[in-house]
Amino acid sequence: MNKLFAAAASALLAACVTPVHEQASTLQQAPVCCTGYGEFKYLPLELDKPKSVRLAKDSPAYAFDTGKSYFYAVRLPRYSLPLLLTIESEGVVAGEGRSSVLRPEILLLDDGYRVTRRIAGETFKRNNTAILSGAIFINQDNAAETYLVVFTRTANGGDSEMVKTFTPQMISLGGPAITINGSENMVSLNYGPSGLLTLLLRKYEPQRIAK
Repeated sequence: MNKLFAAAASALLAACVTPVHEQASTLQQAPVCCTGYGEFKYLPLELDKPKSVRLAKDSPAYAFDTGKSYFYAVRLPRYSLPLLLTIESEGVVAGEGRSSVLRPEILLLDDGYRVTRRIAGETFKRNNTAILSGAIFINQDNAAETYLVVFTRTANGGDSEMVKTFTPQMISLGGPAITINGSENMVSLNYGPSGLLTLLLRKYEPQRIAK
């Protein structure tokens, strides 16, 4: 890969990324699917089976108390043992103005669709340039929790954080391309309404402390 091709590939990636303000505009035009949580379509979430879903213009939207948002709703298995649910939100870094990630907000509901817990978006921490992750424990005290809804309260792109990116300079001397140099830049990672989520529910196993 020569420098010209690398620059073209980078430009193509940036062109494919929808800026947050355009994502938000599309969301605001989306119809609201339901009048209450009881009308959501809840899909089963099974143990040890990762589920990836993209919240975007084809997702259902709802007017939450924090504003309109796309959402994904699941039905949890009947409680029988402590569980750990991990959720990752994978964002995209494509230069200033085109870098975004969905910051999840979580609602847990009982079988009457009443909210039992709310997990704030601030609990999801960045463990990669553009990946936010968090964990939710479900134990005996939460045995009544039946449903879980993932949405975001930062769908309008009002918040962001700064992340460091590295742009490599690559050359090819007739063989595989190699990195010879590069530059670091700070860009704003905006919280937006769209993104790729991965949910994994598994048995909670406390880590043993080695002696």
